[in-house]
Amino acid sequence: MSDLPSGWAKTSLGELVTLRAKKADPATVPDHPFIGLDGIEPHTSEIINVGKAADVKSAVACFEAGDVLYSRLRPYLNKVTIPDFDGVASAEIYALQPTGATDAEFVRRRIMTGEFLEFAALLDKGDRPRVSYKDISSFPIALPPKAEQRRIVAKVDEMTARIARGRKELDRIPTLIARYKQRLLALAFSGELTAGWRKASPALQTALEKVRKGRNTDTKLARRKRAASLPDFDIPKTWAWISPDEVAADAKYSIGIGPFGSNLVRTDYRESGVRLVFVRDIRREKFEDSDARYVDQSKAAELHQHIASPGDVLITKMGDPPGDSSLFPMDAEPAVITADCIKLTPNDQLATAKYLNFAIRSEIVQSQFKAITAGVAQQKVSLDRFRQLALPIAPLDEQAEIVRRIEAAFSWLDRMAANHAAAARLLPKLDAAILAKAFRGELVPQDPNDEPAAKLLERIKAEREAEGAKPKKRRGTRRVHHLEAVDITAVASVGTATLQVTRTRKKAATMNKRRQDDDVKDKPYLAGLLKSGRFGDAQSLFRAADLPVADFYKQLAWEIDAGHIVDSADELKPA
Repeated sequence: MSDLPSGWAKTSLGELVTLRAKKADPATVPDHPFIGLDGIEPHTSEIINVGKAADVKSAVACFEAGDVLYSRLRPYLNKVTIPDFDGVASAEIYALQPTGATDAEFVRRRIMTGEFLEFAALLDKGDRPRVSYKDISSFPIALPPKAEQRRIVAKVDEMTARIARGRKELDRIPTLIARYKQRLLALAFSGELTAGWRKASPALQTALEKVRKGRNTDTKLARRKRAASLPDFDIPKTWAWISPDEVAADAKYSIGIGPFGSNLVRTDYRESGVRLVFVRDIRREKFEDSDARYVDQSKAAELHQHIASPGDVLITKMGDPPGDSSLFPMDAEPAVITADCIKLTPNDQLATAKYLNFAIRSEIVQSQFKAITAGVAQQKVSLDRFRQLALPIAPLDEQAEIVRRIEAAFSWLDRMAANHAAAARLLPKLDAAILAKAFRGELVPQDPNDEPAAKLLERIKAEREAEGAKPKKRRGTRRVHHLEAVDITAVASVGTATLQVTRTRKKAATMNKRRQDDDVKDKPYLAGLLKSGRFGDAQSLFRAADLPVADFYKQLAWEIDAGHIVDSADELKPA
């Protein structure tokens, strides 16, 4: 702050706000709105939850509309807001009242900057880091003239609103990309994507008949079964609906699920050996080593029927619904699939793995997954049900063209998604840059007609000093005055006993204790007096307690309810 803009002055947060120190027992303000720590959204200033003081047990901080509320607990969460109503807040929230030198909105934005967050981070300590008002009040601030403060706030509002609109538009992009990909897959596996490219090819039908004969399939029965469960989608005449069983390289090891129950348990896991493939790997389409698990070679040999080879199509058999798929990488070592995973090794005379992977992701196949799991409590699909799916299979040369076009389009969409992610990462930096520029005096021009901040601070200081010079009411000892020869009688029913205390004073009586004192509040204070054995009735206990009448009865009722004192019609006893 060595080179300040014209009209600006050096000051500190403590010179611009005062801490509203008033606290309250929530029982005395049960209908007041209450803002807890979870009521302020981090980094946005949004008030997301307002309760009632009646729902809170511990002391609360009082605030008024227009105060800046600042959460001192975990300051890195940047929970700062300005309510437009009076109420109470968690005791972990400071209510900061701006002086005449500044506006609440200026203060809020200033203490939400990265500079203030870094300052607070150096102050917080412990497992539940918190800062004190004394510490944060020393935060240095370059203060503009008050008129310029308002221009800064207005300009920041304008620019952040534009950023918010941009963020909203950016947030739509991932959804649009996902929809576009699904639309592209729908066009691809209905045959529309390659309609202008398509050429007649008898090779598919020939290969399919060969597979069926080689597996002793009853073609007529198989056709009837397929016809009964065919999806309500039209495919080109040169294509065919083929089941996963038929498209698999062989019926024995090319299609299967992970091992059941006790065949593979956690105690079999190792830190090295033959990799295991889990549902999570298939869903994220990544087979990273960072969280990989393994089995030893002997266990892998035992589970040889569940081995996935590079280029296999892997599908999840659980989910909402099941049916996520991924290609097992060509450069990967063979691995064992775990429960809830399906592997499919395609017959290269009928389909390529890339084509099958895209086909399974398409709405044509995904709708079948939804149908076979509808009404099932646990969203799982059995291997038998998976085998009933109908896959839209094109001739091999058309499959290659479809895959080429999908990959080209997906590559462009993925680049767009990457650009979106980069832009989304920049937005918070843009917000921070705007605030930094604002509080350096570079966001709005200075006006020489504005009252300089130094002059404003001097006037506020003089007003404070004048206020401080006024005589103040003495604080500390609480006095309750009783007129001479007047009986003070209080009757209250506590538990099963009706107690009456009468006290006559001929001069002013000083009550040195209060219920809020540390040795009284939430402590067995009266029970401790009873344990001395010197007090036989409520009246003598009242005199010894040195509490005002109202406080005495509140404390007595609380100690009876808490089990510190046992009451009866005759006497009070410590528990």
